Amino acid sequence: MGASNGGNGSSRLQDRLVELFLDEDQVQTILTTRAAVLARTPGDEDKESTQTQYVTFKLGAERYGLDVGFVEEIQPLKELTLIPCTPDFVVGAVNIRGSILPVVDIKKFFGIPATDIAGSDKVMVVKVGEMQMGLLADRVEEVLDLANEDIEPQLATLSGAQEEFIKGVCGGQVIILDIEALANDRRMIIHEDI
Repeated sequence: MGASNGGNGSSRLQDRLVELFLDEDQVQTILTTRAAVLARTPGDEDKESTQTQYVTFKLGAERYGLDVGFVEEIQPLKELTLIPCTPDFVVGAVNIRGSILPVVDIKKFFGIPATDIAGSDKVMVVKVGEMQMGLLADRVEEVLDLANEDIEPQLATLSGAQEEFIKGVCGGQVIILDIEALANDRRMIIHEDI
């Protein structure tokens, strides 16, 4: 293929698109869209849409998402030590490389019908500010890239207890948790004397 002048390149592209069974209006739409994309300056993407990664995990029949920026690691659940004088949603503590972390069962916190802890096989270690804790998950699935506009307002069917800890729902399938609201809830701070 030899070099061509600028006018012929555009004309050949149009001819090729017409050969692919596109009509002139479709060709014009494609070329206009491409021109708009190429005309963007770096940083325009940030103004239009912000992408965030979310770790998705299962709690019972529901699928949840958690901003990956708060997740430090995911560990198998093992050697759970019970902690006396704690709410029922604090199921114990684990030792992860010398750090003792409380483990929270979100299902119990939300009042979702509980299943046996044996069904929960993962602990997601999350850090919000200075607070670090483990969250039980029945199964950790994948990491999704979502734009802010992909997250719709929460469902009206969610209970009032859950509502304040939900940012929204993605595609009607993934419930996006507000981990900062959850970590800052007064019930998470335990001041119990033995």
